[in-house]
Amino acid sequence: MNSTETTTSAPHGARVHALVRKGWLTNQHGAWAMMLVPILVGSILGGFTWPQALLTFAWLAAFFFFSALGLWIKVGASARKRTGGKPLDPKRKAAVARRQARYRSALITYASLAAVGALGLVLIKPDLVVWAPALAVCFGVAVWEMWRDADRSFLARASAVMASQLLTPIAFSLGSNPHDWARMWLATAVLTLYFVGTIPYVKTLIRERGSRAWIRGSIAYHGAVLTVAVVIASVGMLSWWIVALWALLLVRSVAFPAWSNKLGKPLRPAIVGFTEFAVSTAVVLVLVLPATLS
Repeated sequence: MNSTETTTSAPHGARVHALVRKGWLTNQHGAWAMMLVPILVGSILGGFTWPQALLTFAWLAAFFFFSALGLWIKVGASARKRTGGKPLDPKRKAAVARRQARYRSALITYASLAAVGALGLVLIKPDLVVWAPALAVCFGVAVWEMWRDADRSFLARASAVMASQLLTPIAFSLGSNPHDWARMWLATAVLTLYFVGTIPYVKTLIRERGSRAWIRGSIAYHGAVLTVAVVIASVGMLSWWIVALWALLLVRSVAFPAWSNKLGKPLRPAIVGFTEFAVSTAVVLVLVLPATLS
């Protein structure tokens, strides 16, 4: 039994790795919630319709295109970094071009699918073009950071977060009953603050594990948002469910880095992943259950 599982899983793993290397799949697993939760929340608040399925299709194609584009840009950025920013000689240019060529099929395919989906949405609802400038700015900032070989910077991550959260009002506007815009904008604000907060939080568990500066920054961010939420809720302008949610996020930002530091090693991906799934589910429930935002 074990030998069969080994022989069947190994080729599967090799195929997945090959798809990642060629840009067809992304290895940024944490981005899935950031990509899909805003559409889900906007669709629930606005009422489900079939154009929201088209929006999901177009956005996923754009997400995969952006992921492959990041790999394509990184090849050149890494080469320039190795030369200290000096122009590449013909031999290096040729090597960069050969490495970038592996992503060409994925880039063309996903760009075409995203374009078809976006065109279909505009034909259905022409005023969706109003969101294009904001999406373009977020996209441009992220691409610039990639070009600087800083694709993991806070600015690059934050621009991706902002682009994703625009999908909440877009999905909402495509709904069957898109009338409560105040509730929708509150949900968008909460999602934006939540996902921006995951940037320093995740860094404290992985790349910046043990960094006092990042841990303090993550705790300070969550504490500041919680304080503002308490003040607003105290005057009756915000649900206490939001306050409770943010108290949970603050506890998480303190407890998990401390746990990891006590162990002297990163937490197991399964622990972090399951916790984030549970937290994301709690965020969605707080935002879509009628009693929590009323």
